[in-house]
Amino acid sequence: MKQTVNIPVQLISSCSTLGTFTPLRFRYTVPETHELITVDIDEILSKKENIFIGIHEIIFTCTATIQEMKKIFSLRYSIVTHRWYIFQMLT
Repeated sequence: MKQTVNIPVQLISSCSTLGTFTPLRFRYTVPETHELITVDIDEILSKKENIFIGIHEIIFTCTATIQEMKKIFSLRYSIVTHRWYIFQMLT
């Protein structure tokens, strides 16, 4: 089941000498409760670049344990604005 959430996140990543980066950990605020959640990314399943309506993004599909549940989700990085978002929860 896909759920589009589009929540902005603060993210820590690793950057290689070639300029490629890998997300490692992020935190976000739950909109309903305003609770701050920190998440360690377990695995990156895929990475792709996308240009949609002129917006250049890098999309990472990842797995992590969020609120004691294993989840698959989509993280998006906007190259123009340098912002990260949880875009979809896939499970």
